[in-house]
Amino acid sequence: MFFIITTNMKKNLFLFLIFTQLPICSLFAQVDLIFNYACKPKLGLFSKVNIIDKRVENQSLGFIQNGAFNSVNEIIFLGNLKDSLAKFFLTENDSTTTNSELTILLLDLNLSEQTYSFSEKGRLKLAMRLFTSSNNVYFKEILNIDSVYFVKAGDVTKRLLNSVSVQLFNISKLAEGNKFNYLPNSPNYTLQELNAIDSIEKLKIPIYNTNKVKPGIYLNYKNFSANEPDSSIIEIAIKNERKIVVFSLDKESNQRTIIDNKNVYAVSDGTTVLKATQIGFYKLEKKENDFYYIGQTSATNYQSPNVGAAAVAGMAFGLAGAIIANSVAIQNSNKPLHYFKLNYLKGNSVPIYKLK
Repeated sequence: MFFIITTNMKKNLFLFLIFTQLPICSLFAQVDLIFNYACKPKLGLFSKVNIIDKRVENQSLGFIQNGAFNSVNEIIFLGNLKDSLAKFFLTENDSTTTNSELTILLLDLNLSEQTYSFSEKGRLKLAMRLFTSSNNVYFKEILNIDSVYFVKAGDVTKRLLNSVSVQLFNISKLAEGNKFNYLPNSPNYTLQELNAIDSIEKLKIPIYNTNKVKPGIYLNYKNFSANEPDSSIIEIAIKNERKIVVFSLDKESNQRTIIDNKNVYAVSDGTTVLKATQIGFYKLEKKENDFYYIGQTSATNYQSPNVGAAAVAGMAFGLAGAIIANSVAIQNSNKPLHYFKLNYLKGNSVPIYKLK
């Protein structure tokens, strides 16, 4: 007995062998974030710029989806990120610029993508606080940026990466126009105090000054930060880190009602504290006076290739293509977990890194 291998069969086999190896290799693939200074104004900015990176050490810049089957690639920055950011705000030999010093607290810089049947959506989360000084001693806050920017395209990666430079340019122009227009009730800070501003500001937030999170339901971050839940009796059923069910217990009837994770901020039974997201409930832990959890939010909920994608691949590559696309869909169906930190000022979840 023998088999005749046709040219088409060879082609399909070749494609199958190549593409089935792609997910393994691409787990470690990286994409460079490169800044574009072409639109940056050369005059009228700041004579000195300090960048204080308040993100967690080695915090991820995010992930994009690359290639025919949208393998997830990590975004990295080659070089000194702080010096490169400062260039957007530094004047270039402008003798007319007044002596003005700018200090920027970088709180969050994160990119992500979601892929749909025939389009992609890119998301840039950028958070920073800007302080200026005219005497090089005391700084006051002029801008508090905490925004999410979206871009759409058939292949959104290039536009998403470039959007970082675009938004930094926009912020530099905004800062130039508000050099000494301070935010209301902005206190004076020395540069040393700005380096420790989170510790200073947390002294005024009750949840950061207690080891006991009160039991009940927290409908929003305002309630959580004040450690003021409602009077609900909470019962928590934990099957695994991805499947946690929370009940509200009625005292009189002893009946349990499932709590919808989409309608609350957090819950506590007096021992276990859970952070609610659009995806589910996750254990919240306090470490070194910050709150962290492992889980997902809608921003990190990567879209898996659907049946339509498998069908398109099947038409393009025959049986091998269909097998490849379906294998990728199966691989991505178990969506990745991320390590998050709560923003102590606004309560949003900041992705630190993706768990492998």
